[in-house]
Amino acid sequence: MLQFLRHISLNHDLQYILPTATIAILVLFVLLRRALSANRLNEKYFRMARGFLMAPLLAIAILAVENYRATDYYRFESYINAYEFYHYYIGTKYAREVGYTNMYAASLVADKDTGMKWRDKSGTIRDLATGRHINHKTVLDNADKYRAMFSEKRWEEFKKDILYFKKNLVQYRWNGILKDKGYNGTPVWSMVVGTVFSNRISTDSDKGMMFLALLDPLLILVAFLMAAWAFGWRTAFLMIILLGTNYMMKWWHMKGAYLRTDWAMCLVGAACLIKKERFGWAGVLTGWAVLSRIFPAVLLFGVGAKLFWHLVDLTATEAWALYKRMEIQTRPLTARMTIYATLLVFAIAVIWGSYGMASGVIAPWMGGESRGVSEFFDYVKAGAGGNSPLMHLFTLAVWGAAG
Repeated sequence: MLQFLRHISLNHDLQYILPTATIAILVLFVLLRRALSANRLNEKYFRMARGFLMAPLLAIAILAVENYRATDYYRFESYINAYEFYHYYIGTKYAREVGYTNMYAASLVADKDTGMKWRDKSGTIRDLATGRHINHKTVLDNADKYRAMFSEKRWEEFKKDILYFKKNLVQYRWNGILKDKGYNGTPVWSMVVGTVFSNRISTDSDKGMMFLALLDPLLILVAFLMAAWAFGWRTAFLMIILLGTNYMMKWWHMKGAYLRTDWAMCLVGAACLIKKERFGWAGVLTGWAVLSRIFPAVLLFGVGAKLFWHLVDLTATEAWALYKRMEIQTRPLTARMTIYATLLVFAIAVIWGSYGMASGVIAPWMGGESRGVSEFFDYVKAGAGGNSPLMHLFTLAVWGAAG
């Protein structure tokens, strides 16, 4: 059976054939539903026809799994995608040492210390601090600077890991890896994944590294079962067909990589849990997706907009109730003008202070190397953003009261 599936996947362009066949089956599902709605088909025959169509859909899903498995599988004689693995394994394991800006430079120095493999005709690697290219000699001239970022034990471990990736990448791939765009996991993702997996599983262990590479297929399997539980087998099969024939799941991208799909599978799981009205757990999975990659937060726009308008409505209701309790309309003209002027000045101060706080304090603090409480208040005391420290404290007090 496996040999038959492999023969089909290697001799036919399944990434186009399978989606086309799936679309045809979905059209038949729609036509059946319309026939039932128009009373041209009774319920019994509708169920029989729908069950009949599930058989080819199942077959397509199985072929999609084989397409995922076989496509590019033997390109470099390993399922592990060392190019993708390098960024996420090194980025999480050595987050404290190399951060987001020194990974390539430190790797080049470790490469030199273990027998220089990197040879690129341009003579440059990417400087992750600026996004521009930098001459490799400039990096090597400052090699001690990068070694000093590690303890002696960690530097030996780092060299061993770099040697692993050098051995598992052909020449042009190793040359190109130091010109890529760096590691993009969030600090939270780095902390959790680095602690749970990267710092516990060594590159010395082939089984351990394969386990890390199989985490994504495992998550996809879990998401598939959750989709079947929440939405039924047809939806679950469609999900597998989409993933099994999607270009981004090829070996060049997410296949054989290290936890590249955790955020996506968490969002699938969240949708399933919402369907089953398990809203708390859905929130947990959505929260992890946001914490691990940030951009999934765009999916919270609808919920956020609803919350925002609820807060606006609540604020307006409370403000109107306060206005009536103060009986402003019964007060003398001068008193009314004083109250209105005070409220206007207060509103302007809050808006101006919030802008200064966001642009001058919060943004640079979050973008800095150190994000401790003391560093935050250093920005406040310095009057960052053009506002005085007193204005920043006023803004924080208003935010606290509003919260």
